[in-house]
Amino acid sequence: MDNPKDNELSIVLPVFNEEDVIERTIREIEAYTLRFIGKAEIIAVNDGSTDGTAKVLDRLSRTLPNLKVVTHEQNRGYGGALYSGIKAVSSHWMLLMDPDGQFHIDSLNEIWPHRHDHEVLLGYRQKRGDNLYRVALGRLSNTILNSFLSRHINDLDCGFKIFKSDLIREVPLSSRGGAINFEIIHYLLRKFPSIKIYQYPVRHYPRETGKAKGGTPKKILRMAFEGLRIVFRTRG
Repeated sequence: MDNPKDNELSIVLPVFNEEDVIERTIREIEAYTLRFIGKAEIIAVNDGSTDGTAKVLDRLSRTLPNLKVVTHEQNRGYGGALYSGIKAVSSHWMLLMDPDGQFHIDSLNEIWPHRHDHEVLLGYRQKRGDNLYRVALGRLSNTILNSFLSRHINDLDCGFKIFKSDLIREVPLSSRGGAINFEIIHYLLRKFPSIKIYQYPVRHYPRETGKAKGGTPKKILRMAFEGLRIVFRTRG
């Protein structure tokens, strides 16, 4: 007999200064989940935005019953936003999704059925919609962080990942920066060596509005050092 909770999904959106695109992203998710997902909630974490993001989220929350808004008065970083969103999840599955318009929710079409045979579903950007500079830095970051893992992950920083929620609740998250993606995978591979992971290509679109927050040499270096800290902290 199928578990009805297996059709539940929480979508966690870490939001910082996405006034121009966040309404479209949330409305696309709302329309998609109402049609294709049994039970869904959208968790938007406003991470101390300084533009009009808060007003947009407040207005949407008044009309969309499936939208839950978590507010940080000050910016806590990408990892801090994901951390708060993860804590607010109530569904059996969670999708961690970047809300900047470079990922679309319809990537779930080919992915969602694979949850029956896997515990983790990791997207990788089939063709990155970024300039060559950001693509090169992303590959460098992925190579460095993969050297610390027992299994190769195609795209650690891809902003489209699905997990069984109970698994993520096991992770003692400490990262408040971009290394949170590495921290989650590193911990899961250590604690559950035979965990079933499905890696799948997702479409990645050019950013139409706003400014990219990651992908600078300084942030790549910081992620690498933070990854090392996580590895040594969890040894033994």
